[in-house]
Amino acid sequence: MNRSTFALGVKKMNGRRMFINSLVAVAGVVSYRWIFRNRLSFVNESGQNVSDLVISVGGEDFRFASVTPGGIVTIIFKVYHEERFKVDFLLADGTRVQESEGYVTWEESLFGIHARLVVKESGQLTFTH
Repeated sequence: MNRSTFALGVKKMNGRRMFINSLVAVAGVVSYRWIFRNRLSFVNESGQNVSDLVISVGGEDFRFASVTPGGIVTIIFKVYHEERFKVDFLLADGTRVQESEGYVTWEESLFGIHARLVVKESGQLTFTH
């Protein structure tokens, strides 16, 4: 193998290596964004159907027509500075629940928030994260 053939082989290998490194970097960024997304799960432990559910956070409203007893719905949300979850829904017995629950900050959202909002029998909400 002469010098020019060797140099051409090195250039091809560097080009391939750069392409593979670029693919790995893109996959890493996509994985990071997927793993570290902010999630809120609304869990219905009330024993009743929840209807007209609206969860507001980060300037967005997330609407669900119905959540059955034992059902769970999950939203992906953004935190711009400091956020609270505003929740509005109607229980099957006619009880209207309108509350502001939980508190998250943008610092927490850097590594993804995985929060739960659980509605109990009387319509009482509990928030954990």
